[in-house]
Amino acid sequence: MGTWRAKILALLLLLACSRAVPDQRKTAQGGSVPRGIAQEGSVQEESANEASSSIPSKALVLGVPYISWRDAEGMRFDRKGLANPSFAASTGMILRFWGQDLTLLERSEKALPRGSGGWADIEPKTARGLDDLKPFLSRGIPVLVSTALTPVAHPLVWTGPFAREMTIVNVKTRRTSGVLGDMPSIEDFRKLAEISKLGLSLRQGMAFSGRVVIGYDDERKILVLHDPSFGPAWEVGYDDFDKMWLISERSYAAAIPPDAQKILTNRPPGAPYTPRTDDQRAAAALAFGYAYASIGRGDEAARQFRAGLALPGIGKGYRHLLLVELARRLFADGKGEEAIVEAQKAIELLPENFRPFHVLAEAYRERSDLDSEVKAAQAKGTARALCSDSSAERAIARAFPRDMTVFGCTAPLPPSKD
Repeated sequence: MGTWRAKILALLLLLACSRAVPDQRKTAQGGSVPRGIAQEGSVQEESANEASSSIPSKALVLGVPYISWRDAEGMRFDRKGLANPSFAASTGMILRFWGQDLTLLERSEKALPRGSGGWADIEPKTARGLDDLKPFLSRGIPVLVSTALTPVAHPLVWTGPFAREMTIVNVKTRRTSGVLGDMPSIEDFRKLAEISKLGLSLRQGMAFSGRVVIGYDDERKILVLHDPSFGPAWEVGYDDFDKMWLISERSYAAAIPPDAQKILTNRPPGAPYTPRTDDQRAAAALAFGYAYASIGRGDEAARQFRAGLALPGIGKGYRHLLLVELARRLFADGKGEEAIVEAQKAIELLPENFRPFHVLAEAYRERSDLDSEVKAAQAKGTARALCSDSSAERAIARAFPRDMTVFGCTAPLPPSKD
């Protein structure tokens, strides 16, 4: 047990990064962009009045290539198996935007180099607020950020002592199926940090979600993100983004290579971003609904699940997962008969998944008649058999959408081979 804790603490300590102060330099657009860390030497920070007067009320960086979580699962990147694939995907987007090769992802110090000698000097920093990102975005520079998956809760994927410590501050009630693992509230993560003396500035995505900010709109109060889980050009409100961002103490990094001005000047006009697919919208509905359910906000959870199911173009995988979570939610609300109907729909779509059988077993048991007790025992037996069937686990690994960490019976599913 001590070894697990030592490894986790050592890895987290590696992620601690120093804070830098931004300044500006000229670009081909005729203005100035935050220098970030692209040049050596210390400089004075420009005044807040100057910054606010020169930054437009909205901006969108076009031409940022999108890489999904699923794409990243199939890529080679440093610390694979420990690092969150969303961080590899987001870093890959930054690399491709600047014309760099994705093989750099195999060594984190090459993908995001610090100091001179790399393709850029990239110093992760801690922002004071959203306004710290706008100078980059307004000059056509995307920004890598580390955030929670949702504004209210974030998946806990660690095992061993780290997970057990979370139970100290996370009173768990089975409100979800478990397919996304335990999802403690944002506040619970902060309490864990206090208990374990861990910093929250996790810059390399080992626990949090990597995303790329590509735009903002002050009038609508939204940021635009390339999200490996929820799709390209995902719009999220300022308040919700800041709640997610605070979990990493507003950690961000902007890459500005030495030839940034030339690259930006010669870049052809970017086309509008592809609209998010219904499956990508369903991914957000599933994650947000699961997060709300995890912290006891059942009505909001049910609305998210139903909204996801109403999307006309979702695939079998998301329809199945949303049905299972809705069935679990209905049962938790005392609506056992409705839960049975939704669980049976889920089974028709994917009979290899054990989770809807758990809902059936519990709902049948509530009826308290002999026939229902038999059905409950059968459903429980089926769930147990599927949970120990490797072919069933392979089937759900192929069928489940891979836009975030998903669990089999006891552990995260491996990447699909199809």
